[in-house]
Amino acid sequence: MLKNFIFLIVLFLPLKSSYSQTAKKNPAGTMQVGVARVDITPSDPIRLTGYAARGKQEATQVLSRLSAKALAFGSTPKQTSLLITVDLVGINWRVTSQVVEKLSKKTGLDPAQIAVCASHTHGSPEVGNLINILQCRGDYPANFYFNESLMDLDELVHIAQFSEQLVDKLVEVSMAALNNRKPSL
Repeated sequence: MLKNFIFLIVLFLPLKSSYSQTAKKNPAGTMQVGVARVDITPSDPIRLTGYAARGKQEATQVLSRLSAKALAFGSTPKQTSLLITVDLVGINWRVTSQVVEKLSKKTGLDPAQIAVCASHTHGSPEVGNLINILQCRGDYPANFYFNESLMDLDELVHIAQFSEQLVDKLVEVSMAALNNRKPSL
């Protein structure tokens, strides 16, 4: 919890100067702020991650919907920051880098102005290869082997499809937040 709080303080420190510049231009001292939310719940069966003792089959039922949310604040590309959150156990570098690259090209935002965070829920789909990594056993290289329950090709395809859809949805929710900005105190 303390680590998350420190992260947010570090993330928002650059806003002080941006906010001061905006306040000088706008006597009311407002800042442009936009929010958006999108459902990222998989529509097809997919393996869940988060527990080593989880069953070895794909989840086929939804108990709770999963969301991605975006918060955009600032009025110009140099002053705007974007915070994206996802209801996942984590988010891998590949997905994050694709989202940041697409948003940078579309908006002119510097990648350093975009943060992608995960809520770390243990009831979320796999978005990488964490399950397979956790199923490796032994000391590398001498006694190294894979567990008998590695994911099959269909499961890997489902994860890849979800990851590609996730990239598009994160860009979508980010653009919605940027487009929804309104003056805020």
